[in-house]
Amino acid sequence: MRRNEDGSLEGALFDGIGFVKGLDHFGIDVAGRRVLVVGAGGGGHAVAAALAQRRPGCLAVYNRTGSRAAALVDRLKPVYGAAVEVASSADPAGYDLVVNCTSQGLKADDPLPFDPARVDTGSAVVDIIMTRQPTPLLQACAARGIPAHAGFEMLVQQIPEYLRFFGMQQIAQTLQEDMSEVRALLYPR
Repeated sequence: MRRNEDGSLEGALFDGIGFVKGLDHFGIDVAGRRVLVVGAGGGGHAVAAALAQRRPGCLAVYNRTGSRAAALVDRLKPVYGAAVEVASSADPAGYDLVVNCTSQGLKADDPLPFDPARVDTGSAVVDIIMTRQPTPLLQACAARGIPAHAGFEMLVQQIPEYLRFFGMQQIAQTLQEDMSEVRALLYPR
């Protein structure tokens, strides 16, 4: 939230832009590709909306409570059309990018949000959870040789956006040019 010169308040959300800029950092292009977002909470909303702007061939959303996935898809369809759909399951088979936007993985004994054995060879996985240890999902993907990334880059990429929002254009640009110090602070060692 910021207070504008006229006294009005303005808010912004940076998860989505941070997420897709993180994909850029990892070299993951979603245009024309099949994408599955698992989880339709706040993070899932932001990620799905930002992904839809990148024009995937298919953007499927799955949530354990189906009505939440349907509500998100209903919000995106008028703008992005038939490419956005509700997934009938969290099965990652057939998708080029699979994104975990659930809380599953915050605790060591959480069930996996989807079966990593079903992720296609050549596909990528992003788990937006940020923990010091790789989540069980990331560990399972690594064991299969599947490119999988934690949510740290999403946060890294949000920082210049925060600065721009608060009118700090020059520092945002300087930081955007070299994010290595931010990554060193945020990524687990």
